Amino acid sequence: MDWTQLFICITGLAGHLLIARQDRRGYWFWIAGNFAIIKLSLGDGHYGMAGLFMVYTFISLKALRDWGRITANAQKTDEPLSPGQNKKSPKPLINDLMRSILDALSPSRFNRLCRGYLPYQ
Repeated sequence: MDWTQLFICITGLAGHLLIARQDRRGYWFWIAGNFAIIKLSLGDGHYGMAGLFMVYTFISLKALRDWGRITANAQKTDEPLSPGQNKKSPKPLINDLMRSILDALSPSRFNRLCRGYLPYQ
C-alpha cells in the first residue's frame, strides 16, 4: 500500500467517524480523500471513477454549506445544537479519533458485533 492509499483510508475513516458524531469537520476529511482518489483515478485512466468522486465532492461541499446554514439559523433562534456541533470541544480532535478507532478495532467489540455471523464462532 502506498502513501496515497493510506491517506485515502485515513481520511475516509476519520470523515465517517466525525459525521457519525455529528461533527461537520468530517466533510473536510471526505473532501481531502476525494481529491486524492480523483487524482489517482485520473492518473490510472479510470475516468468514470474520477467523475463519481467529483460528484461525491460536490455533494460534500453542498452538505457542508447547508450544515453551516442550519447551524447559523439554530444559533439565531437559540435552539440547542447537537453535541458534535459545539465549537469548543473538551478534547482535541485527534484524541477523539484515536479513541474511536481503537474502540472500533478492539477484539472484544469485534467479536460481539460479529457473533453469529462468522462461521468459526
